Amino acid sequence: ELKALTVTNGQGKHLATFLIAGAAVGTASEEYRQGRATVNVAMLKFTLNKLKDAMFAKIRENERREHQNQNEEKPCSAYHEQSA
Repeated sequence: ELKALTVTNGQGKHLATFLIAGAAVGTASEEYRQGRATVNVAMLKFTLNKLKDAMFAKIRENERREHQNQNEEKPCSAYHEQSA
């Protein structure tokens, strides 16, 4: 289960960090480190597509928030012209 997903921007690249939790995560992690892990390829592909979709949604959300913040920081030129 995907518990957390963060996407940060740095030097023109996105860095995604995610936390996966569940009852079998410890066992799966240990089997992977020991080289004994097996996988259902169709399920892996489906799960990776869901993770990719979630990451791109988070990127779009961050970009939308940054754009809104930039617009809020810019003064309205029409307002400044009227008050001058």
